[in-house]
Amino acid sequence: MIRKKIEEKENNSSKKVEEHNNVEKKKEIEDILNHYFNELTTKIIGEPFAIVLNNNEDGFPIKIIGMNGKPGTGIKKAMITCFDLAHIDLIIEKNYHMPRFEIHDKLENIDLKELRNIVEQTRNFKGQYVFPILKDRISELGIKPEEIVLRLSNEEKFFLI
Repeated sequence: MIRKKIEEKENNSSKKVEEHNNVEKKKEIEDILNHYFNELTTKIIGEPFAIVLNNNEDGFPIKIIGMNGKPGTGIKKAMITCFDLAHIDLIIEKNYHMPRFEIHDKLENIDLKELRNIVEQTRNFKGQYVFPILKDRISELGIKPEEIVLRLSNEEKFFLI
């Protein structure tokens, strides 16, 4: 079993290296990622955005286009969520042997409208999306009781500390 997992990891690594060095594959990956990212930003933020893979060695490897002005912290966090979910959709579509979940924290900066849209979009998500939220916001977001995996309080603590 362990040998099989090591083999899968090596095959996946070599597949990624091949794709990294292939311009056509890079374009294919960028197109797939953009498809998901554009769809998610439209549904969550209300505006379509796109990703450009930056091939320059001196800059950040990804640039987001379509933003006007300087977005606030909440929009940036929503955009990070869209990117991460799009990335997992890409992993699933390409059948990479990688984790298919996302964990986010500090979503309280995201406007309730965008947060509701995130909850709605993740209901159809093929991966798993995990995020903490305050009890009083659960009903505001339309989160169903069966969607709650864990409840913590002053008495019920995660690490019992």
